[in-house]
Amino acid sequence: MHSIVTISDSARKSLGVFIDKYTRELKGHVLNDYTTADVSAILKKVKSKYIGSKKYDSKDFYIEIENAFQNEGFTKDVAEEIERFINNRPTPDRENYYLSLCNQYGFIPKEIANKEKLELRINKIVNTNGRTQDV
Repeated sequence: MHSIVTISDSARKSLGVFIDKYTRELKGHVLNDYTTADVSAILKKVKSKYIGSKKYDSKDFYIEIENAFQNEGFTKDVAEEIERFINNRPTPDRENYYLSLCNQYGFIPKEIANKEKLELRINKIVNTNGRTQDV
């Protein structure tokens, strides 16, 4: 049986990178409504990255992930992970607040697709009276 927790660290990191990449491409970096069709479209793109990939020579974890996708449980786990990625996006209101703080203090806004990281940046700006947004 394969699940996300049973694959190697390298495979998990790679999978996370492509889940994030394709989620941003299809749903953006802020929280918005999504459907099962959206999750399926992202899953299809993620699977296509690994299944039949020619990158086997340098990245054994591509084979590991391709084999894991043969298991329905693993595919379900990846779909759930995609939903977690989507639900972990910051709300438009919080992003707008962050952008207004950046504008107020002259910072170059960063694209942040993670609620926790956005809140850390907002808190850093507020707690340092606008001296930095670096966390």
